[in-house]
Amino acid sequence: MRMTVYRSPRKHWGILDFCFEWAKYVWCSLAHAYFYRTPMTDLIYALTDIHGRFDLLEQALAEIESRGGFRQLIFLGDYVDRGPQSRQVVERLIKLDRKENVVCLLGNHERMFIDFVTSSMQPDEMFSANGGQQTLESYSDTRGQIDIRTMERHAAWMETLPLWYRDERRVYVHAGIYPGEEVEGQPEAVLTWSRMHDFFFATRAMMGAYVVHGHTPLHDDKDYRDVEVTDARTNLDTGAYRTGKLTVGVFDESQERPVDIFSTYG
Repeated sequence: MRMTVYRSPRKHWGILDFCFEWAKYVWCSLAHAYFYRTPMTDLIYALTDIHGRFDLLEQALAEIESRGGFRQLIFLGDYVDRGPQSRQVVERLIKLDRKENVVCLLGNHERMFIDFVTSSMQPDEMFSANGGQQTLESYSDTRGQIDIRTMERHAAWMETLPLWYRDERRVYVHAGIYPGEEVEGQPEAVLTWSRMHDFFFATRAMMGAYVVHGHTPLHDDKDYRDVEVTDARTNLDTGAYRTGKLTVGVFDESQERPVDIFSTYG
């Protein structure tokens, strides 16, 4: 007795093969994205005082990515003014800020930006003296027309930014704190504007918490390009707009001080 074996037409097998291969491709792509692109790290990165140096920011982010990503990424304020690309810096940070493990703090230059946008949009002496003109140029087209809507949108984002952040070992602020006092409830002017002798020279016991900050690229024995690391604080401001050096502090939970520091140049 002859047995007849039924075979589906080749075209049907072609469709099934295509669907199988496509499903395999999608699954492998998702698996690769999960296992290889999701940061498998306990490292915390902090940087500050970008001041419109979008080029240095992009270099820093690329270096962080090449190191395996981050558990936490903390920006300590002063994203605008002085450098040439404030608008681009803010746009980049707004996108990053949507991630749960990214924190952007308010700096004094963001406060000046907000005040400018919410007032008469006329630059005063304070705004101009602190690099505001370069910021306006970055928000202007080739005819010199300022993109007011974008400035308003960016100012609204800045209004949402916190003044400080705390993890298990450190407090992060833009400028400084009153030593020995809890950061909660300290005035915005202290956290974003201050340059106090008592803060700079406080011991760890006097400070009450280990502080990571920026805002002051030059004081006493600190030169613009120097990073300060003491037993009480780390100052990461290396005057990027002036020196072409943007510095990133790398932290983990093994110690309060940074476990590594690197810089980008341009």
